[in-house]
Order: sequence, then structure tokens, then C-alpha cells
Amino acid sequence: MIFENGIIILILGFIALLSFKSVFLKLLLIIYWYPLVTMYLFCIEYPLGGSIDYLGRPVYETFVKEAFTYAVLGYFVFVAVLWKLRNQLFQFKRIEFSESSRSFIALILLVVSVLAYPKSFGIGSERWNLIAGPWLVISIALNAILIITFQKFKSLASLLQILLALILMVGGERVNTLVVFLLFFMLFGSQNLNIVKEKKIGSLFIIALAVIIVLGIGAHYWRNGEELSVLLLYKNIISSATVGDVTHVYFSSFSYLREFGVDLRPVLNEIGSLFYLPKLGGAGENAPF
Repeated sequence: MIFENGIIILILGFIALLSFKSVFLKLLLIIYWYPLVTMYLFCIEYPLGGSIDYLGRPVYETFVKEAFTYAVLGYFVFVAVLWKLRNQLFQFKRIEFSESSRSFIALILLVVSVLAYPKSFGIGSERWNLIAGPWLVISIALNAILIITFQKFKSLASLLQILLALILMVGGERVNTLVVFLLFFMLFGSQNLNIVKEKKIGSLFIIALAVIIVLGIGAHYWRNGEELSVLLLYKNIISSATVGDVTHVYFSSFSYLREFGVDLRPVLNEIGSLFYLPKLGGAGENAPF
């Protein structure tokens, strides 16, 4: 029933997220909604490319419609939980950091970013981790600290953070840098204020978002020395490689649950990865995903 009306349900899901005034909630919901599109395309055998096609399709074909149904139900439950906040705009009190402290954190972020993404800085062939360690997690945390202590754009910390995001985006690291740019744009109207207020969506936001998306998609190909064509842009908009990987993980977890039942070892894997510990079994040990 849900799969047979998949296109209508996806459209209704998108209309539902547009009902929210808050940009933060819209982003939260679109992060949940977007993979549903990829799942539906996979179900109708649209060629997505990447690991989900080459490795996943022979494994997932027997249950993808069921997995899509559960994902859609989960999305609409999530929308229902947030529905009473649809007219809410958010603000928070700025966490006070001196500009010298923020500059020091930004310099640490520079060092950590080089360690986390060596290929983007041209100092190694490996995409991640010049030296073994949880550098990606630390870089995300430092970016978050600089965002919630934001005061003004004309500061060493903000300029360095934006510069690092640009370097990483050109180097092909899209997801984290997209979030940094979007948050900076939404904070534009809160310079030198004690209360950080959410910026309303306007035409400038739409244009900025479109440019960022194109740059983010292009970075994936530029990283591998390829060119971005209109056809590739279209294919990536309807189903990006990153979202395909997210969908691949969801289908893998669904497959794991069907084969092994309720098992806490994959959860232990996730906890262990936060502290850069060896795999603790679960999916990493018993199954090819």
C-alpha cells in the first residue's frame, strides 16, 4: 500500500516539512526525508551506482519494499512528534568566549583538520586520518564550539573556519562543510548580539543553498579529477552518493536484524568507534556490510 503510492507519499512528506517555519527543523526533516527518495528509486530499480548498487542490490531486493515502508512510517511519526513546533523559530543565548579563545580553538581546528582530511590538504593519498585517531569527531566538535560561540564574521576564528570549510569542500569533503556554511548563513543576522536568532529563509538563502549544493556535488568529482556535467548534477540531486551510502547502511541494518535478530554488538561497534577502539563484533565481524 505505502510502496504502491510511494511518489504521492514522498510529495506529502515534502509538503509536511515545508509547513515548518524553522530552518533548523526543515533541515532536520529533509535529512530524514531525502534518503526516502533514494530508497524508492532503489525499489523501482533505478540505477543509483556506488556500493548500494554493486554490493547491496543482490542482498536487499527481497525486502526493500518492507524496509521502505518502515522508513516512511518512521518519518511521518517523527513529523507528528515535531508538528506542534511548526510555527516556532528558535534562538539561544550565546556562550561567551573571548575572541582570543575562539582564535586558539580555530588554530587547533586547523591542525586537527589536516590530520583528519590529509588528502584535501594535498599531503597524503589517504582520504582520512594522517595519523590514527578520532580526528573527524574532534573536528566536528571544534566546529560546533565555534558555531555556538559565534560573534562576528570579521574575526580570525570565523574567517579561518570558513577558509577551512572551503578547502575541505574543494577537496571533496561535502557533508560537514555544507552544514558549516548553512549554519553561518543562518547566523548572519546575529552578529554582536547576546541572543543568537534563527534567520528566516529568503531568496538569498535559496541562492546560497543552490550554490553550496552545486559546489558540494562538484567537489565529489573534482576530488577524483573528473568533470561535472549537467547530467551528473541531475543524477546527484535526485540521489547523491552520500545519501546512497546512508541508504546502504539502513538496508544493511535491516538485513542484519532479519538474519541475526536483536543484537547489541552493532551498537557496541558504534560506541567503540567514538573512542577509536577495535571492532567489537556485530556487523563488522559477521556480515559483509
